[in-house]
Amino acid sequence: MSERPSTRRSRRSPEEGDEEGRWRTALGDAGPYLGLGMQIALTMAFYVAAGAGLDFWLGTLPLLTILGALAGLGTVLYQVVRAADEMGQRDEPGSDAQSESEEHPKEK
Repeated sequence: MSERPSTRRSRRSPEEGDEEGRWRTALGDAGPYLGLGMQIALTMAFYVAAGAGLDFWLGTLPLLTILGALAGLGTVLYQVVRAADEMGQRDEPGSDAQSESEEHPKEK
């Protein structure tokens, strides 16, 4: 029986000059920031839309839209502070991931 050549692409590291590999690495690195940006945009849109909807329903047009925007702004601020705190904890020298690698250095 003859073996058929594989039609699957081989995974290459970005160091080999593979443009697709570099894009994947870049998108992987940007993923948390893209997620946070989407979360911020959707949070603001939700609060402003909820305020505007309540304004139209109750007939208090600018009041609840402004309050919704302020509530959304507060929520976004909380999300950004929380995300910055989580990212800062990962980068601290005494974090679990780094202290574990320092305890068991790789042997050459």
